[in-house]
Amino acid sequence: MGSGQKLVTIAVVTRVRTEGSPKAEVVAELPRDTEVEVLINGDPFVQISAWRAERGRVAGWVHRSFLSGLEGAGTAPERTQIVDPPCNACGALNWVHTPAERFIHLSLLNLVGVRHRICTSCGLVQECIGAKEIEEVKSWQQSRTT
Repeated sequence: MGSGQKLVTIAVVTRVRTEGSPKAEVVAELPRDTEVEVLINGDPFVQISAWRAERGRVAGWVHRSFLSGLEGAGTAPERTQIVDPPCNACGALNWVHTPAERFIHLSLLNLVGVRHRICTSCGLVQECIGAKEIEEVKSWQQSRTT
């Protein structure tokens, strides 16, 4: 793959980072089907450039598994992470999560922590539970129906 090749993001959200490392700072988040231009074909990270209406051109590094048509697609552990949906009020993907502040009692000894997520673009606040808690609720529900 040479420089200038056009590809599309395939993850629900693809994080663009300052360096080719999963620990590098995130500079932008691209939704699924965003067209990107390959600047440098690295392994496992690829340097890309993309146009965002709200920010203009962004450039940085993404894991190759988040792009269509690249060998190794779908192999990065980040592909399986659960990502917050866009904000209902403004469409941004800029969420900050608080620790659990209250709990839902499923049974006497079974509690599920509820946290808040805050959109840092518009200030919308929503209650939510995490993936682990969702599985606990499903398990609790199943035990009540059997």
